Amino acid sequence: LAETMAPHDNLEIIFADILKQEVGAVFAGVLEDAGVYKCNPEGRGAFLRFVGAVANDGVAVSPYMMETVTAGKQLLYRAVPASGQTVMSRQTAEKLQEFMRNNVKNGYGDENFPDGMTVCAKSGTGQVGGDKKSNAMFSGFVTDEEYPLAFIVTVENAGYGRLVCVPILADVLAACKTVLDAE
Repeated sequence: LAETMAPHDNLEIIFADILKQEVGAVFAGVLEDAGVYKCNPEGRGAFLRFVGAVANDGVAVSPYMMETVTAGKQLLYRAVPASGQTVMSRQTAEKLQEFMRNNVKNGYGDENFPDGMTVCAKSGTGQVGGDKKSNAMFSGFVTDEEYPLAFIVTVENAGYGRLVCVPILADVLAACKTVLDAE
């Protein structure tokens, strides 16, 4: 797929094609249609897994909220990530990484994110109909090894992804950076 994409191809079409051609069977239970995930916790989790697979060279792992939980020096919980599943070719993942990095460098602006974090992202809107504003969405990941983060920000009935979600994400990434830098 990555070899056949023309430079003018739209990223939304590329996402839809990849979901349909390469990962449709893996995510079939949470997709409404190619490129449209169900707006429920399972759908959002699957989409986060997809974004993580793009960041992870095509290998999807299940996301988790916390790596460890401790009480003083006693370890109470440690997440054990399941082994990854290849859901798209490495070549396709690398092409999407390149497109998403370009979005931030030449569109959303590196200056909108914490210093020292290399963000790759894609904004989106979900039309809901009637007099309601669109659902705003912003998804992506950080490429720096010291900040292994993938994210989705969704704000319902809020408008456009970039305008609404980037300020929220910037605050969340700054908080994550502070915690990870302290480790």
